[in-house]
Amino acid sequence: MVSVIKKWLRSTYDLLMFLPSKALNALPDRLFFVAVNAQLFMKGSPARFSASSRPRAFVAQSDNLSHYFLHRDRGRQFYAQGLKARAKQIGQSYCLDHIDFTQNDVVVDCGANTADLFLYLAGKISAEQYITFEPAPREHLMCQLNVPKARHFNLGLGDEPGVVKFYMKSDTADSSVIQPSLYEDVIDIKVTTLDAWLSEYDVNKIKLLKLEAEGFEPEILAGASSFLARCEYVAIDGGYERGVNAEQTFTTQTNILASHGFRLVDANFKWIRALFVNANL
Repeated sequence: MVSVIKKWLRSTYDLLMFLPSKALNALPDRLFFVAVNAQLFMKGSPARFSASSRPRAFVAQSDNLSHYFLHRDRGRQFYAQGLKARAKQIGQSYCLDHIDFTQNDVVVDCGANTADLFLYLAGKISAEQYITFEPAPREHLMCQLNVPKARHFNLGLGDEPGVVKFYMKSDTADSSVIQPSLYEDVIDIKVTTLDAWLSEYDVNKIKLLKLEAEGFEPEILAGASSFLARCEYVAIDGGYERGVNAEQTFTTQTNILASHGFRLVDANFKWIRALFVNANL
């Protein structure tokens, strides 16, 4: 009897651990997360996933934390080791361990997606000092749910205010103002500049700007001269994401920031991200 049970457990383990991705992805949400949670349990991961009907989204839970997200494959990729592990990954990718945060520090998150950055910032700054810009409607809602005390703007950023086309590629977080080679939908979004926003809200000092706009980062920096003068650190994503030719923006952003008195602190070339400090402050 014992040997039968062992064989059953072994076969169940093999089925769950080595279930082909194609078969796993074909499962409805409830069964998908049953299988994924079983895999995580067997691997000793603290993460668990579930589906939410209001709103239509998914939830990752671990370490007494919870986080809403929109796409189950992307969530499984980023949160499978737990939310604290995701927080550490975010911090390392943007070289943020060089910054000594205080509770009153203001952080502006451009291209916030579902506010993963706050997983790293939680406990370092007050939630009220966290500001997101996320033009995609559903991602903006996730930001509101994940950090309800923060200030969230359902706006894009650029070099001039207006209304522009926004090419949606939500499942891979590759939505952009610049038309990519692949996209699911096109919507109109409102765009402002960081300088226009600053003149309205008059924030005296910004500790950090995190800038990730899928190739549109140079235009955002072009509309941020006054903002940059009050900003101590800028963390950029400069990867090969600009338009159908998938051009990098790392060098362009570096040159713009250098012209405003910023110097490079550190770079993570695995992610093509870097941290800059304002030498004038």
